[in-house]
Amino acid sequence: MQRLDGMVNYADALRERSHEFMNKLHVILGLLHLKSYKQLENYIIKTANNYQEEIGSLLGKIKSPVIAGFLLSKINRTSDLGHSLIISNESQLPENSNEDQVAVLITVLGNLIENALEALGQEPGGEISVSLHYRHGWLHCEVNDDGPGIAPERI
Repeated sequence: MQRLDGMVNYADALRERSHEFMNKLHVILGLLHLKSYKQLENYIIKTANNYQEEIGSLLGKIKSPVIAGFLLSKINRTSDLGHSLIISNESQLPENSNEDQVAVLITVLGNLIENALEALGQEPGGEISVSLHYRHGWLHCEVNDDGPGIAPERI
């Protein structure tokens, strides 16, 4: 069941990525129709540079393309909601060919990030930080947000 949940989260991540890509294509098409070629050129250059920086930075830390793609989609979703999601500079996660472990990690990260987004609420400007460290056969995963926290009576 956990593997299925992980794959559902992965499919959601791909859907979000596809949605973001389509939005960028719509901007490009709109600028073409308006014959705003200089703006189009600037937009494409900026988009490509941002994408390369994000991907390069993320893949330098997270060696699993599936996990990196998932995190990139969460970064974009968080941004769409007016918040930011930061992968710590110290994060390091090696490649993992065990699909079950990858699916579980996607499920756990997905739940933690969604909980953090819920905690941030509708007010834009919140920040979520994710830290992933794999050492001596153990994975340490930490997700923090700067939301209001849990009310003492709910603890």
